[in-house]
Amino acid sequence: MKVEFIYDPDCPNVAEARAQLLRAFAETGITPRWIEWSRDSAEVPAYARGFGSPTLLVNGHDVAEQTSAHGNACCRLYADPSGALRGAPSVEQIVTALQAHRLAGPTQRQLPLALPALLVSLLPNLTCPACWPAYGAVLGALGLGFVSTGVWLLPLTIISLLVALWGFAAAAIARRGYGPLVIGIAAAFALVIGKFFLNSNTLWIAGLALLIFASFWNARRRDRNRACAACARAESHENQLHQNLERG
Repeated sequence: MKVEFIYDPDCPNVAEARAQLLRAFAETGITPRWIEWSRDSAEVPAYARGFGSPTLLVNGHDVAEQTSAHGNACCRLYADPSGALRGAPSVEQIVTALQAHRLAGPTQRQLPLALPALLVSLLPNLTCPACWPAYGAVLGALGLGFVSTGVWLLPLTIISLLVALWGFAAAAIARRGYGPLVIGIAAAFALVIGKFFLNSNTLWIAGLALLIFASFWNARRRDRNRACAACARAESHENQLHQNLERG
């Protein structure tokens, strides 16, 4: 996860923004690590010059969800949870951004959590006696011969599904989106009931498809462009401030 701190050296809100960033790292348990860009430096990247001071980016995304940058040499305004305007982002805004991007990477967290459930769900449920010898030989070669007894397959499937659902729930709390979790629960019921109780290939395949869909949806970062009323007021005040400075 890449955290960037963009500022003007003469901005009076820089110290407060740094303090808020440190508090947010402490609350999330993430090791404090970020890159600082002074906008008057020759090494600052072009995209960083487009943001006011101070600005915090997490994986390239503004913690205040600003969709456009003004690029003027002036201080930014942020709306705190009560709607009041401040010169630095709130700890809550920074924590939300850190948690969302920590949990959003499909190659890092969410897909691996669902992978065991997907693999276990593909194992046959031993309803075909002719398949038992070949099935036992394959599992024995993998060191999983105990699964071929059939007694372990149901609990192993349930445990792997619970691990996947735990990942969906963790992401749902951070992103405030419960769609993947709901679909994951439906997929888990369909897989277990279809495979072990009804012996229904149709229900089993439907559950497997739902679990794959939920996994990729869960790994996809939620669109965060919809701003609250307080954020809209803050951006309006900031726009007015920029206009006044340009006229003066």
